[in-house]
Amino acid sequence: MKGGAREGAGRKKGSGQAAHYRAMLEPYAEDLIQQVVDRAKDGDMAALKLCLDRICAPLRATDRFITIDGMDNKELSERGDTVIQAVSNGDITPTEASSLMSVISSQARIIEIDELERRVSELENKNESG
Repeated sequence: MKGGAREGAGRKKGSGQAAHYRAMLEPYAEDLIQQVVDRAKDGDMAALKLCLDRICAPLRATDRFITIDGMDNKELSERGDTVIQAVSNGDITPTEASSLMSVISSQARIIEIDELERRVSELENKNESG
């Protein structure tokens, strides 16, 4: 069978080297962890990073409410220009601008689909009556 998935295909879970190495380190885990902590306390930056990576979740961007003056009653392209201007003024971050532009883009697609549905409906009504 070419290119398809079949039952039992692929590598078996736990068949790699990771499980073997983990089993070898297990008896020494407590001592190894203590050594890393001791080195981190002594200023070893690599050991400190390893410790922090294990106890602290990575920072994620937080959402905030954004109000940009002049977004009401504008065409979509003008709204995009307003977002770009807000970034260049330092009012919002590039990441926030990207999110806003994504919303504007989604809104444009929705408007486009609505317009297409309206046109198709008009054509169908025209064909039924004509």
